[in-house]
Amino acid sequence: MKRIVSLLLVLFITLPLSSCFHDNWDIPERENPDFNLGELFGLIAPALSGIEAMPNGIVLTLSDDESFYIVSDASKCEAEKVTIPKSYKGIPIKEIARGAFSKNDNIVKLSIPSSVINIGYDAFLESSKLEFNVYEGAKYLGNEENPYHALIEFTETAISSPAIHEETRAISAGACKNINAQNFKKIVIPDSVVSVCDAAFEMCSNVHTLVIGNGVETIGDSAFSKMIRLTDLIVGNSVKTIGEMAFYSAASLENLALPDSVTEIGKSAFSSCDKLRKADLGEAVKTIGADAFLGCESLESVGLGESLESIGNKAFSGTALASVSLPHTLEYIGLDAFADCPDSLFNFWDFGWYLGNSENPYEYLIKIDNGFFNIVLYPSYSSSLFMPSFSLHPDTRRIAFFLFGMNFVYGLHIPGNSKYLTVKNNCIIDKTEKKLIAGTVGATIPTDGSVTSIGDYAFYGIEGLPLTSIPKSVTHIGDYAFAHSLGFSKITFEGAASIGNYAFYECANITAVYFEEQTPSIGDSAFALCRSLTKIDIPDSVTYLGESVFEGCSKLSQVYIGSQVDVIRENTFSMCSALRSVTLGGEPKVIETRAFYSCSSLNSFEFKEGLEYIGPQAFNLCSKLVSIDLPDSLVEIGYSAFSSCSKIETVYLGSGLERIGNDAFSGISTRSDLNYRGTVKMWEKIENARNLCRGISDIVVKCTDGEIVLEPDPISVVLD
Repeated sequence: MKRIVSLLLVLFITLPLSSCFHDNWDIPERENPDFNLGELFGLIAPALSGIEAMPNGIVLTLSDDESFYIVSDASKCEAEKVTIPKSYKGIPIKEIARGAFSKNDNIVKLSIPSSVINIGYDAFLESSKLEFNVYEGAKYLGNEENPYHALIEFTETAISSPAIHEETRAISAGACKNINAQNFKKIVIPDSVVSVCDAAFEMCSNVHTLVIGNGVETIGDSAFSKMIRLTDLIVGNSVKTIGEMAFYSAASLENLALPDSVTEIGKSAFSSCDKLRKADLGEAVKTIGADAFLGCESLESVGLGESLESIGNKAFSGTALASVSLPHTLEYIGLDAFADCPDSLFNFWDFGWYLGNSENPYEYLIKIDNGFFNIVLYPSYSSSLFMPSFSLHPDTRRIAFFLFGMNFVYGLHIPGNSKYLTVKNNCIIDKTEKKLIAGTVGATIPTDGSVTSIGDYAFYGIEGLPLTSIPKSVTHIGDYAFAHSLGFSKITFEGAASIGNYAFYECANITAVYFEEQTPSIGDSAFALCRSLTKIDIPDSVTYLGESVFEGCSKLSQVYIGSQVDVIRENTFSMCSALRSVTLGGEPKVIETRAFYSCSSLNSFEFKEGLEYIGPQAFNLCSKLVSIDLPDSLVEIGYSAFSSCSKIETVYLGSGLERIGNDAFSGISTRSDLNYRGTVKMWEKIENARNLCRGISDIVVKCTDGEIVLEPDPISVVLD
């Protein structure tokens, strides 16, 4: 063992220092490296940041899932030769954002790595000095190994079949935008191409033949939309995702055959394909987006594979489907997914419209004839009031989204012995999963242990819901489960239930929420726009508190944030205009963008030691804040973080600050007492510190050994 360590030490010592500590490491693209030399010797890489500025002035932004970086801005890059690395701080760079290099007059030569497979619209617009590689009437960018890695734009209009270089891997968004592409009749995308970006061939209206190569994995939004004369379409066998409106208005296309590689069909992907008669979607499709085939009025046949999980709102609305077989894997059917289809498509029982398959024609309840319910007397509502009741077929397994939200159903019944479902307290429950999948007016959640989870959209839009508590047996509440529901004002969580995204979104009557057990998580926007909610105590057990979770709760005045919450996320309390008091049970490390935006009643906030980051506009328009005391642990304050906090009298800035965004304290008085717990020399090392009140002169900062009068950059005003 000693010998191994010695050899490793020798290796470490003999490595050039520049390769160990350079912040532009071009790390090989491997998901699971055998070991990390830095970790082995205790070298800790810098913490990931949402935004990174590379030494050459190029700005990177972390993707939403934090798996890769996006080149988002190059406006401050002054170099003539720029090489974008494959990775930065161990994270791959895969995308160049819309307009990232737009109007940069400095860069002459730009090298794009093989890792970049998505290039946004107008990424290089008016980059006057940038040199492109030209091939067969098109401009390319690449690198030494492959000068034709990315096709940026076509320049030749006279050709009928554009020749794309056989080594091209990405076709940029809007590649045809600057030419009259009406002359294009046939497009063949070579097998080398991995991604066809958004609107790459949009409005090539005279194309009749399109061949998508076997290497293409991603077809971007509107990539081939408005090809109104397209008749022959061949889709390569590697395509995984088809973006929104990708083939919108391919009005001449009659047959569609997708390979088994496709897993996702985006919103409106094939909508308004008027002549489409037959569509085989392959065996791997999991998601069909909203409006995917909306208005395909000639569509008579569609083949759905055994992997399908979700069909979006109006996905097949307005089609001429004569029959359809829905697989057992299907879990979600959106609103009006099969609206305005021929009546002959459906199977009828009692007053329900069903779809299914050869094994079970009644597996999915799609629609209810709400004008012809059975009538049942409900004395509890009125001695003379008759309420509609509905019977489900005993073979039904799933219910279409929002079905009982649209129909004023008070009673539910399943005759005989149902294989899949049971009805209790006007709730439909999946027997095997113990999941409550739908409820009606007047429903209450059973407390006998028969329900352990509440499904997505289960009570969406239900009025007259006498809910008082979530039983102890329930461990999960799905997305949108009670969104837009009315009829209850106070709710108690008796058990440790995780709460899904938008679970109680815009439940306008909720005034109070109580937690009796160790709730683990509260999802994004879970209680957003609950405008009657006045107080919330977030349990100490909560480790994830979602984005926008209480956004727009305009009467919320008191909040306790549990001790396990490390991140107060984007828009968490945004526009909670009545919020006066926030008590922190723990020591959050991060307060993200607009977390307390426009909390105009908030007059104080305790910034605890351990806080490292305050995001852009985090406390913007908190007009009653008087004093701010930021801890020494704080590293960065985002732009406009405390902008328009006009009543601030005293500010204390911690000694650990490294970056301050533009206008962080814009709007405070020049007479405000601004203090920094560090020396003048330390202050001068803070990035962009002079612009904390950009455009305002004579701001005095009191350091521990002297004072600094700020000379901020002026604010540029552009007049149209």
